[in-house]
Amino acid sequence: MNNRFRIKQTLGYFALSLLIGMTGAAWGGDDEGPNELDLSDVPLFIGDAVIPNVYIEMDDSGSMDWDVLTSKYWHYCAYDSNALGNTGNSNCGYVVDSGLLRLYALPPNGINGSFQYFEYILDSPDDAYGQSCTGSRQTLELCSQATIDADWRARSAAVNVLYYNPEAIYEPWPGKEDADFSKARSDPQPESDGYEALRDLGAGGGFTFHHWVDDKGFDGARPRRGRNHNDTVGANG
Repeated sequence: MNNRFRIKQTLGYFALSLLIGMTGAAWGGDDEGPNELDLSDVPLFIGDAVIPNVYIEMDDSGSMDWDVLTSKYWHYCAYDSNALGNTGNSNCGYVVDSGLLRLYALPPNGINGSFQYFEYILDSPDDAYGQSCTGSRQTLELCSQATIDADWRARSAAVNVLYYNPEAIYEPWPGKEDADFSKARSDPQPESDGYEALRDLGAGGGFTFHHWVDDKGFDGARPRRGRNHNDTVGANG
């Protein structure tokens, strides 16, 4: 056994003894449980404190209640010459980058429609904001079927990233049971306002989602429609 090995072995015993001593100090005894350790707020081997470079922020604003969050996309009327709210062959629409859905909001009575931004897909009693089709907070479910069907991407996770994604595996929240498809709760927390808000996802023709197949693009700076269409074959990316 050489001296180098003896030094390593001695240091190893010392480290093990130190670890056992720290463990005993951190535990107050059989009945007392663990103690709080007086840990340093500055690095142990550097004399100067280090400026924190990690910032954690929790957002509890009202927008956290919305069930719409979109990636950037061209408005549906940019592609469709028969688009609800704007028909014809001239250019229409722009890139929507607000994170919301931009749709022609037509109430169930079919009158006084207008283009609006939508924050909600479904109407739930525990939503943070009062809802309507054309009011200050728009909900797709409260509009006419024409508005619901105007842009299928509203119910596709490819654009509305908060919507159901058939490629994802959804697990129950920790400590919660599997959801009942015929009695889906708006909120699985028993003490929440939405716990008793049940929805039969199979009613009204069944739950609808759309899967985007990227096999078309457009030539130029923007998509054109109708007689002026400039669509191309191949993935748009």
